[in-house]
Amino acid sequence: MTAHTIGSHLRQARFFLWRLDSYRFLGSKFSCPICRCSFRKMKPLEVIWNIRGIPTDHHTENAICPRCHSVPRQRFVVEYIRQKTDLLTRRQRVLHFAPEISIYNLLRHADLDYVAADIDFSRFAGPMVYADATDIPFPTASFDAIICIHVLEHIVEDQKAMAEFFRVLKPGGQAIVAVPTYGDKTFEDRSLDYAARELQ
Repeated sequence: MTAHTIGSHLRQARFFLWRLDSYRFLGSKFSCPICRCSFRKMKPLEVIWNIRGIPTDHHTENAICPRCHSVPRQRFVVEYIRQKTDLLTRRQRVLHFAPEISIYNLLRHADLDYVAADIDFSRFAGPMVYADATDIPFPTASFDAIICIHVLEHIVEDQKAMAEFFRVLKPGGQAIVAVPTYGDKTFEDRSLDYAARELQ
């Protein structure tokens, strides 16, 4: 059994445990627009992020869906898709980079020609294709839509990635892209490697 197969089984077991865990939170105060479940409360989000080189404790109550484990930004994207696009009402070809499991599970069951893509298969259990956002292995004008949430900030050649998005989108296609922002200024030093940039 390969390491990838073992990792896949472990992730599937984790998703099963999430579903069992969600029964503890059942109620009617909160609802998730992705999995459509309702809860008396949601799980808190507790992480430490480096914001401009300063470790910052980030705690948000009722942030993580107990069933699909979506976080607020993922639920916002799904609400945007439902209210502002026709991705869920008309069959289209969609490319989704570094898919979030909650959005992946929603879109792969929709009437779409859905392609999930990443450069790292170790963190995901579902079917995917290998794709570098700066060199997308699909012909020009291949997709009706691209979804790319909190990925571009990890790509040094982000402008090249955006040019590739434009290339593989059909005329009139749409890219749903989000990146984290803090404050009103962006600081970038291209001489830094990825580890050093994380500290900035």
